[in-house]
Amino acid sequence: MRSYQHLPAEQRRLAAEIDAIFEPLLGAVNAPVTGMPPAPARSAPHAGEEVIPRHYRVVVATDWTAATVPFLVLRAFTRILPPHAPVDLVFAVPHIPTRRDLAAAALLRDSLEPGTRHAGITIESFEDACGKHACASVVPTGDPDILLRDVVTAITVLHDLARLTGDRPASGAGPVPADGPNPRLRRRLDAFLAAGQAGQADRAR
Repeated sequence: MRSYQHLPAEQRRLAAEIDAIFEPLLGAVNAPVTGMPPAPARSAPHAGEEVIPRHYRVVVATDWTAATVPFLVLRAFTRILPPHAPVDLVFAVPHIPTRRDLAAAALLRDSLEPGTRHAGITIESFEDACGKHACASVVPTGDPDILLRDVVTAITVLHDLARLTGDRPASGAGPVPADGPNPRLRRRLDAFLAAGQAGQADRAR
């Protein structure tokens, strides 16, 4: 179990709870796979060295009312992928991103262990996210079984992307996921909005 003494008390408690629940899952996903070599370590690109464009995306829907799921996926993202992997973690929000969203994402990032390096982290509106591909998406809708499935799938995809992008020639030659209308993601984000509205109605009673 890691030390989180550098965090405020509430974030320290949250981080410890996440570790207790999901550490076995992360350990199982990161275990060596029989017959497949681990991805080699990637160093920072040197001057003049070709950098593979970032074109893989993992989307997490959030309105920042609960930090557990975004923080969990961010932790997995930073632990599984090397910092120069061509992968973006996208926090999708229901509106055009504002300074509040930037501050919320920065707070999550600052809750990581000091000095943690990471691949790309972006914030997009639901509308923008629905126009692009997603290798995996985590969309809380109030159903714990679906949420667990989403998290397991996202962590598995991150692990697969770490292996894929660990080999520069192979990842450079691979097909770029096509962007364009993403109706499945749109339906899931619509369900996120509906769940949020239902929750607000219940609290107002």
